[in-house]
Amino acid sequence: MIGKSLGGFFPVGGNCSAEFLAESGCGGYNLFVLQPGESLDGYRVIRLIGSGGFGAVWLCQSEALGDYRALKFIPALDQGRIQKEFDALCRYRAAAGQLRSPSVLPIEHVNRRSDGLFYITPLADGYGSSDPLEAAWCPLTLAAVLDRRRAEPAWFTGDEVKGYITPILAALQLLSDAGLVHRDVKPENILILNGSPCLGDIGLLGKDSDNLSICGTPGYSAPSWFLESGGHPDMYGAATTLYSLLTGNPPDKMGRAAYRWPPQGEASLPKPEQDEWKRIHALIRRALHDKPEGRFFDFQAFAEKLQDPSGLETSQEQEDDSGREHVPSGKIRGRKSCIAGFIFGILGIYGLVLPVIGIPISIVGLLLSLNGMKSPLKRFSLAGVSLNIVFLVLSIINSAIGFYLGWTGRIEF
Repeated sequence: MIGKSLGGFFPVGGNCSAEFLAESGCGGYNLFVLQPGESLDGYRVIRLIGSGGFGAVWLCQSEALGDYRALKFIPALDQGRIQKEFDALCRYRAAAGQLRSPSVLPIEHVNRRSDGLFYITPLADGYGSSDPLEAAWCPLTLAAVLDRRRAEPAWFTGDEVKGYITPILAALQLLSDAGLVHRDVKPENILILNGSPCLGDIGLLGKDSDNLSICGTPGYSAPSWFLESGGHPDMYGAATTLYSLLTGNPPDKMGRAAYRWPPQGEASLPKPEQDEWKRIHALIRRALHDKPEGRFFDFQAFAEKLQDPSGLETSQEQEDDSGREHVPSGKIRGRKSCIAGFIFGILGIYGLVLPVIGIPISIVGLLLSLNGMKSPLKRFSLAGVSLNIVFLVLSIINSAIGFYLGWTGRIEF
């Protein structure tokens, strides 16, 4: 299994050899732009420990202090991408320097050169070996923690789940207060640093605005309906990450009864823990509510409710534990409008015979189809829009021809 951290994919199955990473690929570029033994601004490159779509992560050592660090190098294949990453790094470094939170990964050094951009961060905790110099040593991410826990007889307790996600919510609150969005919150991007969770990989970090593009990792990135209704992209990522922590499953399994419990099954949890699981599921549903007024005000409010044993406010949330998949009512309405608009588009054919009926039918159908454009049935809506426009135009033409012929006396009424 491969997990991503610090902008690169880290093997979480215990293989961090350079050969394995080279075979895994890294966006089609040469991983070995850097060479072991090379020195960059006082940091000696040792070995490759991760690779991903935009860069590679190397183990390095401070030549002045002798301690180990992580160095991410991004090749200059795309100058636009390099500039975006550099701007994101500068914004993040300025904010992180002011925040000084253990939950926010500090960037200790940034620089550019002709063949790329690199930056230095603390080295995450490791597993597989106690010595980072050995190939068996791998950086520890939350994805690796989940992967390793699946093989154990017991899953996390409710307190352990909250212990992992609460610092991340605190980090996201700090970034939000600074006017920044992470946009790629997921288990692979949460490092374990000095025993505590820490939010890493800021490659997609940007300023918070009302025209944020959809980006990130499918399943953990916010869908268009959530963003268009004012949802915070990092709230979606935090809630789906919490679901993965709770169940060990990817977010596309949310709402399905068979994937509500940890890999060891419902029976592995004592009754108080089962109740806590249900409570946390209800809080996840609230964080992802289709209506803005139904969501948490911010990450701090989410964290407070998570820590509060009485963190359920309505019986409706408790009753929603039936295992049925939660589909936002806005999406349901959109689908209904889409289907109705398509049917009205077909009925618009009556406008060829009776324009007085066809015109209002086509107008109503057009409005319904446009309303359904935000639903998952977008192509169906486009077909409805096309049908309604065609028959509306034909009905108007037919009506105009009939009026003209009647007005000129060529048709006697």
